[in-house]
Amino acid sequence: MIKSRAYKRHEPGRIRGYLLKRKYHLTTEERAEMIEEQQGLCEICGEFHGDNLCVDHDHETGRVRAMLCRYCNSGLGFFKDDPELLQIAIVYLRSYAVDVDE
Repeated sequence: MIKSRAYKRHEPGRIRGYLLKRKYHLTTEERAEMIEEQQGLCEICGEFHGDNLCVDHDHETGRVRAMLCRYCNSGLGFFKDDPELLQIAIVYLRSYAVDVDE
């Protein structure tokens, strides 16, 4: 256990690379290429996050979709990747939107 903690502390890149390959079948280089292609921008909100983007994937197929910021990636997860549920949330938010002209 102590060896494991020390290894993780001294080799964070290796651990990250191993988990990336195991979970998403991506190399560290492929992840970097995706981030470069998106210019460090979240695919959904468009905000710049540089290298601090998460791998978004389809939970049913395991297929990698794009790189997202932590907030957008979590949001999709909380809505169970369900477009219908997201649409219901949109209608809900719009029904409570404040009209600026009022």
